[in-house]
Amino acid sequence: MKKMLIAAAMTLASTGAYAENSAALYHEISHSTHLVTSPGAQNAEQQASALWAKTGQAPTIAGTNGKLMYAYGQSHPEILCAPLHVCMIRLLPGDTGTVTLSIGDSVDWRAKAIPAGDTSVIVIKPVRSGLHTNLVVSVPKTGHVYYLSLVSDKARYVPAIGFYDPAAMVQSFHIENQQAQQKARKQSQNQIAVLGNVNPADLDFAYWWEGPKALRPIRVFSGEGHVYIQMPADLRYRNAPALFVIENGKEQLTNYQLKGQYFVVDQLFSKARLLLGVGDHKQVVTIHAGHKPSFW
Repeated sequence: MKKMLIAAAMTLASTGAYAENSAALYHEISHSTHLVTSPGAQNAEQQASALWAKTGQAPTIAGTNGKLMYAYGQSHPEILCAPLHVCMIRLLPGDTGTVTLSIGDSVDWRAKAIPAGDTSVIVIKPVRSGLHTNLVVSVPKTGHVYYLSLVSDKARYVPAIGFYDPAAMVQSFHIENQQAQQKARKQSQNQIAVLGNVNPADLDFAYWWEGPKALRPIRVFSGEGHVYIQMPADLRYRNAPALFVIENGKEQLTNYQLKGQYFVVDQLFSKARLLLGVGDHKQVVTIHAGHKPSFW
């Protein structure tokens, strides 16, 4: 996806004056020396929305392909079109279904809404230059209303216009943060719950282990007839190893549960193994009960 450019400021609709027309605005933004670059439109929209939340000013985003993206509800765009050429206005995601167009001059301007994936696109074409009118686009499904001014110029025009919604995006940021915090609290509670009512004073941490670093546990301890093997936090993102208890030199299956980062083994053991992979790719970590021999 092509890079996007963000201008640090723009003329807001709240001033009572129209913003600069799309061609002039695109030229100003794309030639500004105060730009924030982003690898994609979504990231650029997030940066612009964060700026709006902090300063109350929602910048217009200019793409290197000639597209401008205005902040919905924060601007009154003036769209510059060319005679006998089509201007495309892409509405916000979700603005589909019935779309009502009210244009001031329906004789010299052609306007039509067409579906395009999860949104609608408004195509506009003036029949000659030197025309001025306005357009109101309403979407009953979402309640969104767009107020646009249209100007025709035979020499210059911006073919593609879009919108982003800084208010909705900031709200989405807050929801995602709350969900992430709730998930972190739940994971912490689950890990604490693994120990149940075990008295910390009764825990035995006298275990040691050997094997490849990537498969080693963080700590091993036992209490109330269970052994707890705490693995690295990224265990949930990769394949979990199998666990075997060693009895009489042979690997034996045992009952255990995998809770978050922990293997909870339903018996005490003197030796156990964590196995991951097969053949030449097999990794083995051996866990021993007791203190590590000084000569090891």
